[in-house]
Amino acid sequence: MSTLTNPHDKFFKAVFRRKEVAQDFLRHDLPADVVALLQLESLEYVNDSFIDKHLQEFYSDLLLKVSLITGAQGWIYILIEHKSYQEPLTPFHLLRYMVNVWDMVLAQRQPREPLTLPVILPVVLYHGKTRWRAGRHLHEVVPCPDVFRAFLPDFQYVLWDATAYADEHIKGVVILRATLLLFKYILRPELRERLPGILGLLHTVITKRRGLEYLETMLKYILSASPTDAISYEELTRTVDEVLPHIG
Repeated sequence: MSTLTNPHDKFFKAVFRRKEVAQDFLRHDLPADVVALLQLESLEYVNDSFIDKHLQEFYSDLLLKVSLITGAQGWIYILIEHKSYQEPLTPFHLLRYMVNVWDMVLAQRQPREPLTLPVILPVVLYHGKTRWRAGRHLHEVVPCPDVFRAFLPDFQYVLWDATAYADEHIKGVVILRATLLLFKYILRPELRERLPGILGLLHTVITKRRGLEYLETMLKYILSASPTDAISYEELTRTVDEVLPHIG
């Protein structure tokens, strides 16, 4: 079985480009008062080829468009932070990305459309080894006396930190739960112990074509992204045979 280059990013895209997975993640993991304003059934993927090439080091390039119940449009950007270290400049990188999105919106604006900008909701999905400690606001990376705070652009991003969730609190459709649990343990020594339970979640979907495609991508991801001493190809094969014997 071939391995993946950039495995965290590719696995994230393969899963979150399934609309039902992205919808369910937003439904369960955004603040409830935000979800109440979103028409999740209207979710669509936006062509992200406009992204600054210098930002691709930081972003997974997944941009979603969703209607609000007010009739306006909202933009949701989902970022996967798959490094094992903290990224203190995350608010700054997100600000650059948000400005790029607004530039795109203005460039595509029709002559009679109002000169307004859509809401952008930045979301960081992190699954490193330790709890996320980077700042959640721009002012945390621009230290200055309080008198200057009013002159700084500022916002807060939504953070999903795998290290902060107990397994039973990870919710959603089967593929979403399996993905988030795998993200949680992929860099941790407990992976070998937790893997049978993660694979066991797939019993209900594995007989379907998309379920098999997901399993193949998952196995490639495990072999490519887990630490070299975490689990071998033989151990992985044996675990799949034991947990999902009916797939052959």
